[in-house]
Amino acid sequence: MKASPFLWGFLIVQAAALGLWAPVLLSLVSSDDLLSTTIQIWSRSGEAEEAARPFRPSGGLLTATLFSLGSCAALFVGRNDFRAGMPGRSLIYLAIALVTGAAGIAFIAAEWTRAVMFPAGSLNVAILYMATRTWMMQVFLAYLILLIYAALVGLGLSTRERSLGWEFAVANWWICSGVWVALYAFAYLIPPMLTGI
Repeated sequence: MKASPFLWGFLIVQAAALGLWAPVLLSLVSSDDLLSTTIQIWSRSGEAEEAARPFRPSGGLLTATLFSLGSCAALFVGRNDFRAGMPGRSLIYLAIALVTGAAGIAFIAAEWTRAVMFPAGSLNVAILYMATRTWMMQVFLAYLILLIYAALVGLGLSTRERSLGWEFAVANWWICSGVWVALYAFAYLIPPMLTGI
């Protein structure tokens, strides 16, 4: 079965969205002693520590992560319903995923604004900038892609192509959430554990 132009367009945009992670991953790989520098930042004491204390995330970041994971779950359920021959129910779950994804974007935008207003100068803040900015772009593209994909359902896509589209959409959201959570954990959880702070 010949693939439709819609499928090729979907795959190309997905590849571009996943490519947004390249700067973050390259910056982490190219750093000579990233973990050691991070530990030194967390190990400072006295006034220097207070002056250089990095931006501390509030519950908004964790809430945004929960919203994104909820969107992933809704996409999985919708995909299974679609495979079971219930496209109507799958679109309902797709709508739930879009709403929760939008809520996650709102929380991330608020936290990112608060991070920008905080004085920069620590590696933790730099990592947060990279992770949050990339995560916002990734989620926005995923949100837009899913919205367009919902409009294209039934407009020439075969069942096989639509199923493959669900797979790419779900993978996109899992990669988006997983990499961001990993960066968040590295920047805020691992250094304190290693230094006993």
